[in-house]
Amino acid sequence: SLTKFTFWSAAIVALFWWFISRYFPNGYYQKIVPWRAVTLGEFLLMQLVGIAAWYQGTRAFAHVRNGTALPSPQWEQLQVWCNGLLTGSVPEQPIVPLSRKAALARLHWRDSCQRAALLAGVGFGLTMLVINVLVIANFDPSRTNQNNFSQLVEVFLISSMFFGLVAAIIVAVLMGEGTTGSGRTEMKQFLAKAPLVDRDLNSTLFRNLLKTLGLTFMGIIVALGLSLIIAGIWHGAEVFQVLFSSVIRGGGSILPVFLLVIGFWVIAANMISVFWTGRSWFYFTAIGVFFGGIVFYIILMNLGDTLFRNSILYHYMTIVLLLLPPLLICAGTFAAYMVACRRKLISQTGSIVALVLWMCSVTGVLIWMLERSQYYHGVVWGLLLIYATLAALVLAPFATIPLALSWNRHR
Repeated sequence: SLTKFTFWSAAIVALFWWFISRYFPNGYYQKIVPWRAVTLGEFLLMQLVGIAAWYQGTRAFAHVRNGTALPSPQWEQLQVWCNGLLTGSVPEQPIVPLSRKAALARLHWRDSCQRAALLAGVGFGLTMLVINVLVIANFDPSRTNQNNFSQLVEVFLISSMFFGLVAAIIVAVLMGEGTTGSGRTEMKQFLAKAPLVDRDLNSTLFRNLLKTLGLTFMGIIVALGLSLIIAGIWHGAEVFQVLFSSVIRGGGSILPVFLLVIGFWVIAANMISVFWTGRSWFYFTAIGVFFGGIVFYIILMNLGDTLFRNSILYHYMTIVLLLLPPLLICAGTFAAYMVACRRKLISQTGSIVALVLWMCSVTGVLIWMLERSQYYHGVVWGLLLIYATLAALVLAPFATIPLALSWNRHR
């Protein structure tokens, strides 16, 4: 399909860029360096890519040999558009009746998703772009040297992270309130009485969720890219090269974008999983537990530091308080997958894939820490636990959202 083609094309380009970057550890403007030392992580990545390419290639070739390889509707539509551009005539498309899932997806999109994408994505993207343009206009390069133009890029990254996180909260609230009627007494009738089983309903709404979040995030990224381009055009070609040098070489500019992607998904998806339960008491309980836990943690740590600073009890209490939230999040995610799988809201294969992804991500970080343990005098287990918790929060919505929708529908 066109989606798979786009995804694999982007993956191949990214892997090719990573492969070439191994020969330019000092930057693309420096001399080429032979790639002689292959780390364990790089070896595992290349082996994984090779196995995945072999599997996908043999699977696709088997479909061709069996005569079961068919183009997707998106690819056929793209061919129609290309032929129309080449010939100058647009063929008339027959009216194809929508399926139940497609009709429900379109109705749900127009009811609650479209407004959220426009307000959060377009609105915050334009606001961010206007603010960045004002910063560019007030930036005087004559008062500083060329190296300080990297600070302008940092300002853009900080603004994109701020507006991205705010947009995640706004889109979560708008989409979360879109499944229930006034007063939150029941799910909207066209969703609750849709002639679909829970699993099909969940998959339909989840696709709209991914589409909405993707468009919103794209609005922030487009605003960031336009800000960089305008800054380069405004201050000349030399400044344009300075602005994009850190992005081309990787380094410090990749981490904020990665954190923006992870933070955007974690905040928006987990908030939507809470809102889609459709129960006000659950909203306030979740908010109370979150903020109350933070306040309780601060008070307890201050009291322990004041009263039991030199006691062994304070040492063990600190360890328990630090380990309890991450362990509860990981255990809650595991329990959500177990319950959703038992109720057949998600497939058993999906649960296994989520577990494998979580284990592979944590193992990858552990390998990365072991490779750099000589610089940090050992593995930072606290950082590894934080990453494991973050990975659990990334995967949790794939189980909690189906549970929330089922709970809301069958109240």
